[in-house]
Amino acid sequence: MIALLSHVVSSFSKRLGIHRSISKKISCGYALALGTAVLGTTGGLLGGHYEAFSARKQAENTLRKKQLLNELNTHVLSIQMHPQRLLAIAGESRIWVQYETNQFNTELRQLRHQLETIEQLPHTASETQLTLLISGYRTNLQEYERFIQYLWFDLEGVDNKRIALEVISIALSSRDANQLSTTFEQLSEDLTRLQQTADRQYHQSIVQLQKSEQLRLIIILVSMVCSIGLAIILAVITSRAIARPIEQLTLTARRITQANDFQLHVSIHTQDEVLLLAEALNQLVSWAGQYTMELEDARQTLEVRVVERTQALQQSEASLRQQAEDLQQTLVELRQTQWQLIQSEKMSSLGQLVAGIAHEINNPVSFIYGNLKHASDYVNDIVMLLDRYQQHYPDPATEIQSALEEIDLPFVRKDFPNLMQSMAEGAVRIITIVQSLRSFSRLDEAAVKWVDIHKGIDSTLTILNSQITATPGQPGIEIARDYGPLPCIECYAGQLNQVFMHILSNAIDVLRCSPPQGIAKIAIATRILEPDWISIEISDNGPGIPESSLIRLFDPFYTTKAIGTGTGMGLSISYQIITKTHQGSLECHSQLGQGAKFTIKLPIKLNQDETQSL
Repeated sequence: MIALLSHVVSSFSKRLGIHRSISKKISCGYALALGTAVLGTTGGLLGGHYEAFSARKQAENTLRKKQLLNELNTHVLSIQMHPQRLLAIAGESRIWVQYETNQFNTELRQLRHQLETIEQLPHTASETQLTLLISGYRTNLQEYERFIQYLWFDLEGVDNKRIALEVISIALSSRDANQLSTTFEQLSEDLTRLQQTADRQYHQSIVQLQKSEQLRLIIILVSMVCSIGLAIILAVITSRAIARPIEQLTLTARRITQANDFQLHVSIHTQDEVLLLAEALNQLVSWAGQYTMELEDARQTLEVRVVERTQALQQSEASLRQQAEDLQQTLVELRQTQWQLIQSEKMSSLGQLVAGIAHEINNPVSFIYGNLKHASDYVNDIVMLLDRYQQHYPDPATEIQSALEEIDLPFVRKDFPNLMQSMAEGAVRIITIVQSLRSFSRLDEAAVKWVDIHKGIDSTLTILNSQITATPGQPGIEIARDYGPLPCIECYAGQLNQVFMHILSNAIDVLRCSPPQGIAKIAIATRILEPDWISIEISDNGPGIPESSLIRLFDPFYTTKAIGTGTGMGLSISYQIITKTHQGSLECHSQLGQGAKFTIKLPIKLNQDETQSL
């Protein structure tokens, strides 16, 4: 055997000359080694294939069962988290709720598909626990799906986040939810035990597979030992003709890449494919060196351009963003200033008109009211004179008696005092209205004065009396005054009257549009705050203000009234008058169904340096 091997090696050594191609050198050198290896290993492969195949199949089935049980546990935990995910998106956009609903239905279908897949896996008849577990999951999933559908039905149409959270919390704390959770925990414990059993079966199948592989390897190794000896001898022979030129080529290529030196070239003296490879490598190195230089120049130029362009874009973007913000702010300020100018001009014209009308009305009314007492005295004197005549002439002439009966003198004497009293009360009412108009006409006054706040409120209520008083088709509004002992405060009286007018007008409009169940009521309370502040609270028993409107109540041009009935600037201007002009605060507190309350806090004395007049 040894002599035969020596003869074969010697023959191959003569045939593997330096001028042969590498393919022939390799094919001739390893033909004998591969033939021996194939013949030796074929028997080992066929012998151990059957047992290894059976063990591998069992291991794959066990691993598949283990993976499916793990995925089943994961999906069950995922669908159990559905109510918690609903808590996170409760009251949000309907798109998120629909997405979570679709996600739950998808996971439920996947879970049922997994149960069918697990049920179809081959298992022994003794594995009844797996069958019971699958049945239990199916039953509990039906109950859980019904529970979730009821929860969706309860949440349908609920847009308020707080209410949605309460609905979900009540559902999660219900007896059905607790029972479902307990059942899922019991099934999870059974699933854990099945996973442990699957792990043990998988490890046993792996051990069996390893034993089969070891047996097959022993058979293969016996045949390969012989081929390895021959392969070593042939490798030594072929390495001289093949390995050394390739090693030299590899070493040169590594030096080129490590040193980044494209001036190095490979020198090979063989006449086979290695020489062609060396020549191609030398050409590639030369081309790569030239290309690398050009690429580096282009990269540097591109980096400079990218940096310049990026800086230009950033500067342009920042400039455009700042311009847009400035334009938006300017537009808002322009609209607000325009409205303020128009409102100021209207208030100035209104003040002049009201003052003129009040003056023109006051003169004749004062004349009438002043002469009422003289007229009453004159009539009393005439009546007294008539009494004297009747006393001294009890039997008047027939003509006089007829005249007395015609004018009904007793009725005239009885009704005349009432007539004079009614005229006096009407004159007083007109004088009160004129005084209120003259007080309210100070809207165009720019000077700071010490003013009684109560008079300003009463003047405003007098102006609004026609809207407060009951009419045949509209019930009246009760005004409850709770005035505290306030001192006079330093303020712009006309502007404060404007604030009272806006707040009271809004309250009247709300009570007219949405009257309460009982009597419509507006309460006004004033208090002095320590040390140098006062507060004014104006509240109503209307329907209240929604939270979405409450946060934007003092924004310019925001209104909930119909188009043409409101500009949205009344409360915005009032807020600026109180906070900026008078250095105070204006707050609104409201809950749906409980009315609204506006609280105004003002300093008794203004700081003229900080005052911003509108």
